[in-house]
Amino acid sequence: MSTSTCSGRSRSRPQFEPSCAWPWAFIPAISPNEAPCSSTVGTSANLTETYRERSIMATSVISPDKDVIFAEIFVAAPQERVFEAISDPQQLPKWWGQDGIYRSTKWEADMKPGGKWRCECQSANRGEYHVGGEFLEIDPPRALVYTWIASWSGPPATTVRWELKSVVGGTQVSIRHSGFQALAEAAPDHAQGWSRVLAWMQAYVEKGETAATRKALAPSIT
Repeated sequence: MSTSTCSGRSRSRPQFEPSCAWPWAFIPAISPNEAPCSSTVGTSANLTETYRERSIMATSVISPDKDVIFAEIFVAAPQERVFEAISDPQQLPKWWGQDGIYRSTKWEADMKPGGKWRCECQSANRGEYHVGGEFLEIDPPRALVYTWIASWSGPPATTVRWELKSVVGGTQVSIRHSGFQALAEAAPDHAQGWSRVLAWMQAYVEKGETAATRKALAPSIT
């Protein structure tokens, strides 16, 4: 761990985070009374704006050893609402996807530790595929952890951990997707994918935007 100073305060950081300019996603969680790398925060309104300025856009990064993807976004909604959106198999197909990239068409989830989950998807380039695994931890509205095996890459399984933290004005949503050492070539695509997923979820929770209503993108040629 290294230590850096923001606005006169010292705070420990992971070594792969070089400065206050690094994406807000990878600044350790702070209390509502402490501003994230901000020199002037006098009111709750100012603090809320600081959070949104730092994290309204989803950010993601891969650890130096290529084993872990970190991603985060701020959502202007309570923890409970966000947890519903990321765990309810009836809601997940509504927001997870975008025409021209991929769409999830069906989710199944046995919401208990050891329970199985599966997502059926349709990709603009890959055709039909699926992702699935089992739940390792379910702690509403704070955490959701499950294994992840994609049909296009196969085993070994990786692990996805969602963490939801209540902050001024909404919820800080963090994802830690680990286990890529044996699948290093797949990490960049997954990192890009999680940035999209977080942005889709944010738009769904905050504005009611769905995969069916958001603007389609032209498929990329690969």
